[in-house]
Amino acid sequence: AGKEVNAEVTEFKNKRSSDANAYYWLLNGWIAECLNDAGCTYGEFNIPYNAELIHEVNKTIWGLKTTTKMDIHEFCDYTTKVTQFWQERTQGEFIPKELAESYLIKKGYDLERNLR
Repeated sequence: AGKEVNAEVTEFKNKRSSDANAYYWLLNGWIAECLNDAGCTYGEFNIPYNAELIHEVNKTIWGLKTTTKMDIHEFCDYTTKVTQFWQERTQGEFIPKELAESYLIKKGYDLERNLR
């Protein structure tokens, strides 16, 4: 139509779903709840744990600036590592209220198709 266009070609990354992201924030909240129930607090001012603080702690532990650029596989591995870390750190006291797979299936997520 006589107009110039710019096209940019980049590698396709299969990004995680908003439901996967929602599960991660639930997971962080459950970790915070476990720590708070055990009487743990953060820092010299005894700040109660919350999902955002756990997220910042997780990023620090794994040396991440952000999790938003992770693809599906990276994010699945990351949430598994987070779960295992906090289970070990709490000597088995932390148990997620629901596993990611069952949460995502309830949300209608097709794991077989999306993990390819």
